[in-house]
Amino acid sequence: MKIVRLIIAYQVCLLLLLGSAACEGSGKTVEPDSIEQTQIPFGAPRTFRLGFGESMSGVSTEGVSENWDRISQSAEAIVVNWQVSTDEFLDDEFSVSEGYGDIVVALKSELSSRDLDLILVIEVFDSSGDEIVFTQGKSGPEPTSDGEFFRALDNELKFLARNLSPWALILGDQVNLAFESNPDLYFRYAAEYGNLYKSVKAIDSTVLVAPSFAYEEFVGVALYSGLHPPRWELLAAYENVMDMFAISTFPSFAYPTALSIPSDYYSSTKLHTDLPLFVLQTGFHVGEGYSDQQMTTVSEQRRYLERLFDEADALDALLISWYMIQDSDQFPPFYRALGTTGLYDISGDPKPSWAVWSRTTRRPMTVPSLD
Repeated sequence: MKIVRLIIAYQVCLLLLLGSAACEGSGKTVEPDSIEQTQIPFGAPRTFRLGFGESMSGVSTEGVSENWDRISQSAEAIVVNWQVSTDEFLDDEFSVSEGYGDIVVALKSELSSRDLDLILVIEVFDSSGDEIVFTQGKSGPEPTSDGEFFRALDNELKFLARNLSPWALILGDQVNLAFESNPDLYFRYAAEYGNLYKSVKAIDSTVLVAPSFAYEEFVGVALYSGLHPPRWELLAAYENVMDMFAISTFPSFAYPTALSIPSDYYSSTKLHTDLPLFVLQTGFHVGEGYSDQQMTTVSEQRRYLERLFDEADALDALLISWYMIQDSDQFPPFYRALGTTGLYDISGDPKPSWAVWSRTTRRPMTVPSLD
């Protein structure tokens, strides 16, 4: 399925950080195990950071803050979606509005106070992949050409790299969806990508940079678009300008059970790229999906998470980031099943998969080699 892109999530979260929010929340607070240096190591070292997405799980002033606190207690990284604001950067990379600057400062402060690594996902395309997302707030003039858009985007990326110092920066989310729906637009983006990559690296050579791919669509098993051969040829455009193979993967929308997922579902990536696996967002829904074949259970979710960690170990992955920490009923009707991917249910009670995640948080971290 096409995963809904919750661009508004970062705006809601950051508005909270500035002291205002417009939503009301539900559900009770949960208290996940905290990642602390005083913990006794549990298992072999891991190369991958653990992360969560800042999606729609926080829907009140207190709820958003509590959600970030919970993430910091059970992960090392947070995924924040960022819609480009080209109206802010048509002239240069140094002058921004007070409102934009306040959001950046607030985000930096909240990350620092929680000691979370930032994974910043730059939304280049709209949710369908049919067109480029031009502005965040439509508060200023829009670019009048592709060239003007990409110059403004280049300015914004340099500003964000300089001021937020992200651990990873995703230059385009699930870009292969654009290839499937609008190939001409996709190839215009791919042609500019290398220059954007180099601009970010010129500011901070340590930040990890890559586009991300919708994995089920990429390997041709997404039920909504029909089966097709894997699109490994798309990686050629990013040779030497992609630091990891970043994917979003929700296999419960392609396979009826965790056991039916091919045994080499992720490890087969090594046949096509030497880049480390970077699971930007993943999840396994519980209950009814989008067809009669997509009815799953909490046990299936647990089995999937266990095998995902096994493959992450075998591949020396860099990141495993779960889509959301707790179930939410705030999704649009068509995407309701996504709201059941949390490791806690809607009432705040842990699912069996939480025990798997909690044990993994206690494993010591090693630093992978990025040759």
